[in-house]
Amino acid sequence: MERTEREQTSDSNKALRTLRTAMLAGAAAIALYALQFSALSQKTAVASVGLMVAGAFLLMGGVLGFIFGIPRTLQQESGGAIKVGASDSLGAGYLANTNLEQISDWLTKMLVGVGLTQLTAMPSHLRAVTSYIAEGIGGGRDASIFALSVLLYFSIIGFLFGYLWTRLFLAGAFRQADQTALGTLSERMERANRDIEEIKKQTKLDAEAQNLVDRQLNPSFELPPAPQPELDEAIAAASPEAKAKIFYQTWKVRGENWRNNKQLMEKTIPIFRALVKSDPDGRYHMNHGQLGFALKDKVTPEWENALTELSCAIDIRGGNKEEGWRYYEFNRAICRINLDEDFRSNQASAPPVRKAIVADLKEAIAHDFTDLVSANENIQAWMQLNQVSMEDIVA
Repeated sequence: MERTEREQTSDSNKALRTLRTAMLAGAAAIALYALQFSALSQKTAVASVGLMVAGAFLLMGGVLGFIFGIPRTLQQESGGAIKVGASDSLGAGYLANTNLEQISDWLTKMLVGVGLTQLTAMPSHLRAVTSYIAEGIGGGRDASIFALSVLLYFSIIGFLFGYLWTRLFLAGAFRQADQTALGTLSERMERANRDIEEIKKQTKLDAEAQNLVDRQLNPSFELPPAPQPELDEAIAAASPEAKAKIFYQTWKVRGENWRNNKQLMEKTIPIFRALVKSDPDGRYHMNHGQLGFALKDKVTPEWENALTELSCAIDIRGGNKEEGWRYYEFNRAICRINLDEDFRSNQASAPPVRKAIVADLKEAIAHDFTDLVSANENIQAWMQLNQVSMEDIVA
């Protein structure tokens, strides 16, 4: 039965704990060796030198174990790129950085090669090193033997500890780092692909909406205007940028044709209706305003609906003092005059109606629409019938 990863990790930790215990045992042996000397200062000196020497060889062995234990990353020999999730379709790849592995490989080969060539000279080098260390731990034959023991003992333990730690933990750290990098790259590529697909989808929706608008404004026998529900759905699905383009295109057609080509101008009404419906939160007063103008200027005006849309535009606009938006009040006054039954009966308007019309005219006059008020026959006829002078409005 295969052993589980947790059991393998537990055995690995036991091996490392055993090596740590061996290190402590070696340090204790150095302390015991120092106790043979009578003077406290000599004991301290021998123990200090012995522990430092042991630490140096332990570190040296650990470094060698680390170099020999560095894991190799599996790479594809041809091309070398590890394909990552969604990036396959784009041909992108990822390679782990193996500089440390290459250095480890070079040093390992170099150390083994140098060691083999110097194998015959190794005993003399060991005697020279142990003799040098022996002077620091009391001198004599016993000190040389003990120095050699410390050298071999801690070098081997350091090598084993460094090798095992590198093999057991560094490989996992490398693997986790690579997987994290690959995962991050994969997520980015997938997100980019999703964004691209969304852009393609939105571009298609925008094109469909623009196509229906063009059909509405320029119908033909082959491509008649789309039904209002279809136009509503297409414009609602369009992006804000596409809606803005549609609005200004339709505004231009209405503005250029409301006097001389009312039939063409009336084709803008379904588009403005769709724009209004695509703004359920009521953020854009211009949609309602332009729809109100178009309804008012039809061959057969829809005064009631125009009044409703203009009032909605004014409510959304609020106190905005931008130049030009007071046309809403001017045109709403015209709608109210034409809806007034008393005016059509050639009688003075009821006080509430009169007050509302005067309020709209005052707003228009206050924003330099005096010439428009003076030139409009319906307004002038209503003012004369209700005995309202320009001075009354200006006041």
